[in-house]
This record gives sequence, structure tokens and C-alpha cells, in this order.
Amino acid sequence: MAERFEFVWNQGIAGHNVQNILIVLGIVILTLFIRGPIAWFLMTWLKNLSEKLHSDWLDAPMVAALRGPIRLLPLWLGLLVIAEVLQLPPRAQSFVDHVVLSLGTMLLFWTVFRAMLPISRQFSRFEKAMTRSMISWLVKGLRFMVILIGVAAVLDIWGIAIGPILAGLGILGVAVALGAQDLFKNLIAGALILGERRFDIGDWILVEGVVEGDVEKIGFRSTLIRRFDKAPVYVPNAKLSDDAVINFSRMTYRRIYWTIGLEYRTTQAQIDAICKDIKEFVENDEQFVNPDKATVFVGLEKFNDSSVDILLVCFTDKIRFLDYADVRARLGANVKEIIEGHGTGFAFPSRTVYVEGVEGKPISLEQIAAAGGS
Repeated sequence: MAERFEFVWNQGIAGHNVQNILIVLGIVILTLFIRGPIAWFLMTWLKNLSEKLHSDWLDAPMVAALRGPIRLLPLWLGLLVIAEVLQLPPRAQSFVDHVVLSLGTMLLFWTVFRAMLPISRQFSRFEKAMTRSMISWLVKGLRFMVILIGVAAVLDIWGIAIGPILAGLGILGVAVALGAQDLFKNLIAGALILGERRFDIGDWILVEGVVEGDVEKIGFRSTLIRRFDKAPVYVPNAKLSDDAVINFSRMTYRRIYWTIGLEYRTTQAQIDAICKDIKEFVENDEQFVNPDKATVFVGLEKFNDSSVDILLVCFTDKIRFLDYADVRARLGANVKEIIEGHGTGFAFPSRTVYVEGVEGKPISLEQIAAAGGS
């Protein structure tokens, strides 16, 4: 009985003794049990270290991004110990070593991939040279390169030649390019938009006949523009690259261009006084641009069918619509007060009818009423 037990203990399962199997199971159970505490300890240590160093690189977002790789690290270490404990045949041991090395490589590149987004915040110091959209594209490109290099590293561990794969992908890429010309056209157009800095995220733009709104995202293929009714519009980058784009957010000043119609009974003295008061109000109000920097004009423009028209041209530095609307409403209220204060009013479309009687004799209102009633 003892000999049989010793034989089973030594031979075990598939040539491995029971002792090694029990050790492996113990390592697995221990790894699963201590995985949480180890991850909590490392996360707490990193948080305390970041608070102590006050570093721009190791901060709260960076620590949060490393949570996933840190939770996986104990499992990989446990697998590494298991590979060392098990006394496998050479071929099997080589396979296990390749698996452990591949998982370690994947863990390393996953850590770099996760850390790219927090690190990208440091690129904000280069916003004078690059826009936020260019930085976003750069980060996406770097993350894609991390994935590509990581896959290449894993393939190299398994002895798979990368050159033939790249050559095959090149041939496939030519075939795909022929069938996806619009995709690449939009991709190149997006790069040109970023390079020319036509607009950036948050800008208010207008593409005639297409859309007007705020830019929310500049993607590889299309740009997301949010209309003022909050409806999203996805515009292909090629459309934004080929057509004229008006970027209102980059206006230095915003113009107010009004034609004010006065009644024909308004005298020239009243017109001169009205123009003078309106111009003084605009020049003395801080919400309007000084005449030294932008045009301010208030004067008689033309004689319309039913009005004497005054032209008012001025500028304000309030670019956003709500701010601009407030300035314009305030100006309108003051213009109305000035015009009414000078004893005249706004004109409205009207028509005067002159009626002559037979042989030049005038017709009375009673005669007109009687003729209309018969």
C-alpha cells in the first residue's frame, strides 16, 4: 500500500508528482486571494507618492489609468512562478515560457497604452504650435503605434517573421485603397484641416449650404458639428477642406449694420441731432469698439419709398451670440429713446392716394362714400 501511494505521489498526473500539482494549485489560489490586496497596496502607494511628489506626470489620472495593469500584475507573477515550479519536458517548457513572456510583453504595452492619455495632457503646453485637434490626432497615432509594436513584439517571441506579413498587408492595403478612395480622401483632408488650422474644437463655423454650428470633434473621416438646435451633423472632412468655411469664432469684432427708417415729416435738424446722439452713445459706451480701431458711422443714407433712412454701422467685441444679442438689444432701446426724444418716429410702409374730380374740381369725402355705396 505504501509503495502504491509512493508511486502515485511520484508519478502523479501526466508524469508530474502530486507535490508539484499541489504547489501549483496553492500558487493559483494564493494569487487569486492576494490579487486584490496587492493591487490595493500598489494603488495606495502610487496615490501617496503622487501627492508627495506633486508631479505633472504621476498624478491622479495617471494612477487611475494604471489600475487595470496593476490588477493583472499579480496574476502574471503567479503564472511566472508556476512556470518555474513545473518541471515540464523541453518542448512543453518552451511553450509555457513563450506564453509567460508573451503575457508579460502584452502587460507592458498595455501599461504604456493606458498611460498615453494622461501623458497627452502634458502636450497642452505645445498648444501654441499645435491645436487641440492636432494633439488628439497625435495621441491616437501614438496609441496605434504602441499597439502595432506590441503585436510585432509578441509575434517575434513566437518566431513569426514580420516582414512577409507586412508585405502581404501592403498588397492588401493597395487593394483596399482602390475601393476606399473616399476614406483616404477624408483622412488626408482632415490632416490638411488640422495643418491649416481652419478651425478648432469649440469654434463656431458656417459652411454655406451645409451646416452652421459649433465644432465638437474632428475625427479621421468626419467632423462633428453641433447645430444651434443641438442636432449633431457629421460632415466629411473632404467637404470642409474643399468648400469655403467661415470661422466666426476668429472674428476680431462683430458688426452691427442697421438701416433706420424715419418718417418723412422729420426735419433735417432732427436728423442731424439724432445721428449726433446715436454716434455719441456708441463712442462713449465700452461695449462698442473705439472708432480708432473699427468704423463707427451714423448718417443719412437714402430716401426710401416711405422713409428717410439713416445708416448705423458699429462694432462690438462680443463675438458669442448671446453676448452680441444683449449689446444689440441695448443699442436698439437707446436708438428708440433718442428718436422719440427728438419728436419724431419710425416710418412704416404707407401709400397716399390723391383723387381729383371732373374738370379739375375736387370730390368731397361724402361724394366718394356715396359713390362707393351705390
